[in-house]
Amino acid sequence: MTGSFWITARWVLTSIQDRFTPTIVEDGAVLVRDGVVERVSTREQAERERRDEPIVRYPRHVMLPGFVNSHHHVGLTPLQLGTPDLPLELWIVARLGEYAVDPYLDTLYPPSR
Repeated sequence: MTGSFWITARWVLTSIQDRFTPTIVEDGAVLVRDGVVERVSTREQAERERRDEPIVRYPRHVMLPGFVNSHHHVGLTPLQLGTPDLPLELWIVARLGEYAVDPYLDTLYPPSR
């Protein structure tokens, strides 16, 4: 993705100070440049400082900039052809007989859309 744009949201969660205390920018904005989060500010600051970047507005949403959903459903890609929906004990045994596929490669190979 190339180019720059701002995304605004009612709440922008930027970090977690401890297990239960988030850092939140209310009425926040995030500048995205070439697919990378470049900075976080308030919506007001973004509107003052922006050049010609468009603004995408989500006034009732929470945004987590830079959040990467890196979990993996092992066996649910075309390489593994899925896993039967079984009770946990039977599922573990069923997985023993399947091909050993590198989880990294399995994740890179997306299901056809």
